[in-house]
Amino acid sequence: MDECTKPGRKLYFLRRSIATLYEFAAVIRELDQMPSFQIIRAEFDAVAERQWKRAVTYFQKYDRYVARLRNNVGGHFGSEAGESAIKNLLPDAVGRLEVRFTDRGGGATLFFATEIAATGTLCHVPGATIPAKARRLVRHALVAYRCATRAVDCIAVYYLWERFGR
Repeated sequence: MDECTKPGRKLYFLRRSIATLYEFAAVIRELDQMPSFQIIRAEFDAVAERQWKRAVTYFQKYDRYVARLRNNVGGHFGSEAGESAIKNLLPDAVGRLEVRFTDRGGGATLFFATEIAATGTLCHVPGATIPAKARRLVRHALVAYRCATRAVDCIAVYYLWERFGR
């Protein structure tokens, strides 16, 4: 859709990261409700139990928020997200269109596509500017990934380690 600039690559990574967080949240929620997982969880020491509870609590608290963000980014940036982004472009949004004409026709570079994708991705994130919204989203993502990683550590240490023969 446009030149793959450094900000564009960062945004793409962030969008896909949010989709992954949504999947982590779902798995942690499912595991926490499974009776067979409670047997494994009963073996957690105090630190692992605290880490697991923190992950479950975090994803319960921000379940709707992560789901809304994930729905904005989905698998691909769809027309609904695009329309919403255009309607909600912030005053500091900028972009340009470049057209090159050659002997074989022409080509366009849509330097505004990243701005539209950023606005669509960040539309449910509080903040007055795109950079403020992005900082807030990244902070949430870092906390969420810390929770998810520690929950995975609990499972690896108390379930998988034994099965892989230590």
